[in-house]
Amino acid sequence: MRTCRARRLARVRGTILAGALGVAVLVARPAGAQLQCYTGPPPPNQEGPPEDKGFWEPIVDLGTEAIHAVHLPTGKVLVWNRASTVARTYDPETGALNDTGSPISSFFCGGHAHLPDGRVLVAGGRGSAARSSSVFDPWAETWTIPVEMHAGRYYPTLTSLEDGRVFTASGIGGGVSYPEVYDPATDHWSRIGCDPSGSFCSRVPERLHFFPRTAVGPDGTLFITPASRTMWAYSLDEDLETWTRQAIGPADNGKMESAPATYYATGKFLRAGKDTYHRGKEAATTTATVIDFNNLANVIYRDVAPMAYARNRNTLTLLADGTVLTTGGDRNAPCQGGDTNVYNAELWDPGTETWTTLGAMQVRRVYHSTALLLRDGSVLSAGGDFDQTSQIFRPPYLFRGPRPTITAAPAVVTYGTTFTVDTPQAATITQVNLLHLGSVTHAYDQSQRFDRLSFTGGPGPNQLTVTAPLDGYEAPPGYHMLFLISDQGVPSIAEYVRVTL
Repeated sequence: MRTCRARRLARVRGTILAGALGVAVLVARPAGAQLQCYTGPPPPNQEGPPEDKGFWEPIVDLGTEAIHAVHLPTGKVLVWNRASTVARTYDPETGALNDTGSPISSFFCGGHAHLPDGRVLVAGGRGSAARSSSVFDPWAETWTIPVEMHAGRYYPTLTSLEDGRVFTASGIGGGVSYPEVYDPATDHWSRIGCDPSGSFCSRVPERLHFFPRTAVGPDGTLFITPASRTMWAYSLDEDLETWTRQAIGPADNGKMESAPATYYATGKFLRAGKDTYHRGKEAATTTATVIDFNNLANVIYRDVAPMAYARNRNTLTLLADGTVLTTGGDRNAPCQGGDTNVYNAELWDPGTETWTTLGAMQVRRVYHSTALLLRDGSVLSAGGDFDQTSQIFRPPYLFRGPRPTITAAPAVVTYGTTFTVDTPQAATITQVNLLHLGSVTHAYDQSQRFDRLSFTGGPGPNQLTVTAPLDGYEAPPGYHMLFLISDQGVPSIAEYVRVTL
């Protein structure tokens, strides 16, 4: 299958596909401007060669709206829609779809996270399912039901901790002010910071609302930024008891506006665009900011170069080389009679902190859309306001030279150790990158993490000696994609590697 795909990609390298799925009208703008006003979905791959603009594959019907999308260590993607009565796996390699059923009535707008053994925890949801949690086995493609949460949570964020447990402190419903932790070793949810009698437990200082953007910092501190409404950021110390308000934003005495976000480096968030339920496309913005919380006594919040397109409810996706792709969203129409959807992708370089405008997708991806990094370095874009299709985007780095290959890599590595990767291109490798598998909904990937590993050549001529992450703060325990990056910036097809305590 990969050989056929490689041949097909070779045929389209530098080629423009014929035909159009809509009409594109260029607006007269100053020299150098890249914005376009579309009156419908644009024609595919018209902006330039794929090594500059990337390449959008043909549209695929998933038969379900992929409001939730989780990358599995089998290479498949688990998706489900607002009905949630049937989840489905999709194999991007073969196109195969398989219905897996659902153990509860509706985990629509639930949270999800990867467990250390490769299973997926899904918790919360709508109505009577709000206290439920379920675990999906990606190999058997079956569900089991662990104990219920203490609170009924609608729109929660689940965050993998450094020891393999999963944290949540958000959502809507009774009792959501009290954070909880799921321990897969005991299959049990516990409230945190409780006294011995259990009569008093740690409480969130304010309601964290829908799907807050949460990450584990380098010292184990949780850092939480807003989604869906303006609020302060918060940090929660390692013992999971003490909350600290971080008044670092530009709005209302240090609050921050809601925004899509990605945890792109240790202790650093990129936020770009807007994520709001109230003002819709009128709230779209080009603003991009970086938050550096490596030093909680001096958290840095600063603007970086803006995106070319104003966006509301776009999705940020970490790529194999550590750059960040933004896709989808909507805005006010830029010209009379124009389409309000944003079709062009953009790429953020963390080295220069600037954006490059890429090719345009052919389906609008707005509220309830998802975007997920795949094993071959491409991105699956799907869903959005009842749309049941998907489309794979191949970023420019896939067209800039031959791929390096991994001929052998360990299935399991232990924190703080070294391991060997076999590759015929050992002399030309410039990066060895580890990316935690994605788990995305509502403009936020709750699981994706990036870790650049140190390495040396040898011991053999076609080998690299790689240093594993030091601990779970750098990379949570569980399955990751291991990518090699060539001196031309081209990623290998990743190997799945399980990182263990």
